[in-house]
Amino acid sequence: MGIVALAALTIVGTASELAMDHHWETTVQLIPWLCLVVASAALVGLVARPSRPTIIAVRVVMGLLVVAGLIGVAEHTISNHDAGSFDAVYGERWAQLSGPSRWWHAVIHDVGASPTLAPLVLAEIAGLVLLASLRTDRRGRSAPARPTRSDDAAPALR
Repeated sequence: MGIVALAALTIVGTASELAMDHHWETTVQLIPWLCLVVASAALVGLVARPSRPTIIAVRVVMGLLVVAGLIGVAEHTISNHDAGSFDAVYGERWAQLSGPSRWWHAVIHDVGASPTLAPLVLAEIAGLVLLASLRTDRRGRSAPARPTRSDDAAPALR
């Protein structure tokens, strides 16, 4: 249940961060909000109705959420790259930098306003929900740990 709580807390924290950043001004900025709604629904479904079809659906959807996070990293990097020529530090010499150098500055967030790795929080949320799905049985309880070989041998020694 701790992983479920951590996933829920991460969803709430991410939504709070997006709200504080007013991350809804363009259609593209609504994508992480949609991802958080989907992740929340998956988490609720996993806890409330953990049937085999629900668990499979949650795992597929969380895989898509990882892809959305990676696409977000690419979008943020491209946005930073496009803003490079307007940057106070690099703007005047942006055109003289090599292509790889410009992309490097965009990736490490030297230029632009988009935090490059922030979208990976969607992949983190997906990973937490996936972990929660691995430890859930069909009745919604945490699955018992598998016995080890020493547990199997213990009754024979008694």
